[in-house]
Amino acid sequence: MSIAVTWIQGVLRVGTGSSGSPRVYVDERAGWSREEFPQALLDALVLAKAPAGEVYLGTDSPLIIPLLEEIPPATPAISAKLLLRRAEKAAVFGEPVFIGATPISVVADQGLNRYLLQVTPAAWVRAMDAALATRGYQLAGLFPAALALQSVLRNLATPKEEVILLAAEAENGLLQVVGKSDGTILFYRTLPGSVARGATEVLRELRRLALYAEQRLGSKVGKVFVSGNMAGDMMLAAEGAEDLTVAQGPNVNPLIYLRHLFQARARQTDNVVPRQIAMRRQIRRWKYIAGMTSLGLLGFSIFWTGGRLLERQMKAAEIRKIWQKQDELVAKADREREGLLQSGREMELVRILREETGRPVAEMFLLTLRELLPATLELTQLTVELSPQKSAGQGATPAYRVELSGRTVREDQPVLEPVGQLVAALEKSDWKARILGGTGRENAAAPIPPGLRGPRQFYLGLEVQ
Repeated sequence: MSIAVTWIQGVLRVGTGSSGSPRVYVDERAGWSREEFPQALLDALVLAKAPAGEVYLGTDSPLIIPLLEEIPPATPAISAKLLLRRAEKAAVFGEPVFIGATPISVVADQGLNRYLLQVTPAAWVRAMDAALATRGYQLAGLFPAALALQSVLRNLATPKEEVILLAAEAENGLLQVVGKSDGTILFYRTLPGSVARGATEVLRELRRLALYAEQRLGSKVGKVFVSGNMAGDMMLAAEGAEDLTVAQGPNVNPLIYLRHLFQARARQTDNVVPRQIAMRRQIRRWKYIAGMTSLGLLGFSIFWTGGRLLERQMKAAEIRKIWQKQDELVAKADREREGLLQSGREMELVRILREETGRPVAEMFLLTLRELLPATLELTQLTVELSPQKSAGQGATPAYRVELSGRTVREDQPVLEPVGQLVAALEKSDWKARILGGTGRENAAAPIPPGLRGPRQFYLGLEVQ
């Protein structure tokens, strides 16, 4: 069960039951210091006979300070860390702090996100939590009381883009809220003892807040709504002023602050109490459920794993038999494949032998020519062509006409002697070449070209079958 508590202008109210008709206990003793309030809060809960449960506290105490910060767009986790660093750097309390953050707008020209922070000393929050825990209570939320005025802002008949200033009754003071009619709160400030100050001084404070909003937020406030008994005096005090328009605002009942806390949740980003404190009961419950679930899953896993292991052993034995048979089949296939490859090689060899021995080709002549050429001769041109007349006809054997030309390696080397050696080698080779003519063997069947009659040059024409 959630318990709503407000501490506004020194008045402590404890609400239990439902938000529609709560039972309210009021303690109007003021003047509690920071160190005294945790125990005073616990005593009020006991006197109100509030059952053990989660406590949500709303206050206008100066121990919660609003702070405007702008950071680059980032994930929620990174944004929370950046904002906490900004709040610590601001050093509004000079000690470690907890923060709540609410995104309020985007600074378009700078690409930054603007947040309204609620900053409070971490030690004060821990002291309240420790005091409440002694009687079974848990501090689940800590909020500025001004956030409860979102519903009042929504009931104001103004354009959603217009920035307005609401001065709402809060016990014996005023809560000044700069916001919009869509419920967005841009900034807030508490004005204690407003009745004793008088309308003129209160109006001066409202102007100061409007000027701050214009300078810090870049939003001009043109209309002020005042609730309560001071509305008439404020309207008279602002009569004739050009900078502000004061209008009658809706009355604000003290219960509105309690009802807002009944609807609050610990996981809200504007909650000043960190999640590890505010939601520890839920976290413990989740851990218990997760532990029991894990234990059940562990038992089921052991039972299921045992059955699967037995089944796996049986399947493994069958697989080993299949693998053994597969290895035998693979070995047999390898032997047959090797036999087919060997048979193919033999058949290819038979085909080559038949074709090469039956019909000699020019390629085989070229392979053996290098061995027949004397070392003193350098071959510069070789022409091989099939003789169509001798190769045509039924059962004819291919005949090739070959022309060789080149020169001696050395300039002083005689050409006739090595040419004679080449002719002899060609005639004795397996090809049994028939010399048609050439250098030293002038013949009309193979005339020497004019360009090959030099002192170092040679030419041979021959026929190969």
